[in-house]
Amino acid sequence: MTSELTRPQGKSLPVARQSGRVTVRQSVEMTFAKYDYTAIEKRIRYALTYLAYQESRGVCGEDTVLGRVDMDEYHQRLVTIPIKVLMGTSRSHNYDDVRESVDSFNAKTVWIPDGERGWFKAYPVVAAYVRKSRGNIILKIDRSVWHTFARDSRRYTEFDILQAIQFRSPLTMRLYEIANTLAGPGEFPVRMLRDIFCMEDKYSDAGQFVRALERAAAELEKSDVGLDIARLCEDPSSKRITSLALTPRTISGGKAREDAIRTTLRRHGLGWLLAPVDLRALSDAGFTREDICRNIVVLKAAQRIINARVYGGTAFAEKISYLHSKAASKGNPPGWIIATLRRIVEERS
Repeated sequence: MTSELTRPQGKSLPVARQSGRVTVRQSVEMTFAKYDYTAIEKRIRYALTYLAYQESRGVCGEDTVLGRVDMDEYHQRLVTIPIKVLMGTSRSHNYDDVRESVDSFNAKTVWIPDGERGWFKAYPVVAAYVRKSRGNIILKIDRSVWHTFARDSRRYTEFDILQAIQFRSPLTMRLYEIANTLAGPGEFPVRMLRDIFCMEDKYSDAGQFVRALERAAAELEKSDVGLDIARLCEDPSSKRITSLALTPRTISGGKAREDAIRTTLRRHGLGWLLAPVDLRALSDAGFTREDICRNIVVLKAAQRIINARVYGGTAFAEKISYLHSKAASKGNPPGWIIATLRRIVEERS
């Protein structure tokens, strides 16, 4: 067995998409970096990355599903995150857990380029304020650190963040990131995985560690991507597990992703995926919330294509308004608009 990561063989994601065989999606984070986050710390990181992405879209000072980001006169960011987001599926609002997680998260310093081929070390959070009466926390973040989160956000998709943030275990979140990174089977030494997950001393033997991974992988089955784990032994006559073969797969032939998107939309709202101007245009065109959820894949694909053709982010909304005026005489205006958008998407793909 190899002692280091085996590069995935076969088609990469873009080629797989072109041939109609979606194997797995793009990477979502610094997947193979060594860091020890609790579940709450991971959710803090996801929320910051999500809000940094939203700010890059011009959404600043507005409430989103994971909070809001404001800017002070020194260009520091004031990030407000609801406690319920950080607690995930747990119904507990244990503020002591949140405070301890913020302290632990802030102890993990970051190195930031200074623009002169040098680096300086900084703490992620300048100040933190837990507001029990309003059920949220406010994190003040220096602009240099914030730019680091903004760069990280380019490796995410909005759906990936909202999907990963709902897992109960940080180990499941890490496996979800790995499943989104691999374009095919990958072989990993057990000692490497224990090292990057910071679990060298947590389990007495490799078997216990692997069983922990298998339990975490079982939670992935509730999402759109699964991860098959195969145990590998260097010596066939020995039961000592030395490596794991991790194979990502889409669930239900890729349909689970669309179903999961719609479920997430119904749970969290539409604002994180479509801009307010788009939602207003669709509402004016007669689309209900269910209509949007049901056709979100076509709508989002058409939005990317139409906005890419025209500079600015309002082209899609203007197109919806134009199609609405043409569909006035149709028996089912929303259905006719969706059919027209689907033709646009099919012509482009």
